[in-house]
Amino acid sequence: MNPREVAQSYDKITHLWQADAFDMRNGIKQHQKALNIKPHGQLALDIGCGPTNRISELIAGAGYRVEGLDLSEAMLAIARESRPQQKFFHADIVTWTFPQSYDFITAWDSLWHIPLDSIEAVLTKIIAHLTPGGIFIFSFGATEGLEEHTNEAMGVPMYYSSLGTMGYLKFFAEQPVQCIHLEQENFPDKHAYMILQKNSVE
Repeated sequence: MNPREVAQSYDKITHLWQADAFDMRNGIKQHQKALNIKPHGQLALDIGCGPTNRISELIAGAGYRVEGLDLSEAMLAIARESRPQQKFFHADIVTWTFPQSYDFITAWDSLWHIPLDSIEAVLTKIIAHLTPGGIFIFSFGATEGLEEHTNEAMGVPMYYSSLGTMGYLKFFAEQPVQCIHLEQENFPDKHAYMILQKNSVE
């Protein structure tokens, strides 16, 4: 599946995020940990922001001006309705041109949908648009190595990809960032996340 097809799948399941059963705490404590590292900043970007704005609101509460990006038109429509004051981009992160640099960038449960052969280029682009000392937090599949697959666990076709835990660590070791925190949650579940900070001097 290409990113556009993934977005079309998400267009069909926005109700899952609007249901009472959706856990609005998902990702909150992890982002609070990241904000504790850099509690003050000017501009933040939420990649794959989705419809709930829960993470954007947390970051905005710390004093950041938050912008959101998503390829799902239906997801963005809901997000815009609840946060009309926020700027949103309807775009594919793979081809999107950053308009500026950001002090804080998050990609929670989103980058694992981009094509496997595009992951490193996207991560390079994200790091390039972090300000010195800026924070990047993202979640990923803690696989043993390169992996991509498609399933219908959410009721629609969905594509997933990962460099694997060691693959990400190896990649970031060659970038101007430091890994501040790495955690695999609810082992043996493969959901993991990483917090990175860009070097002050490259």
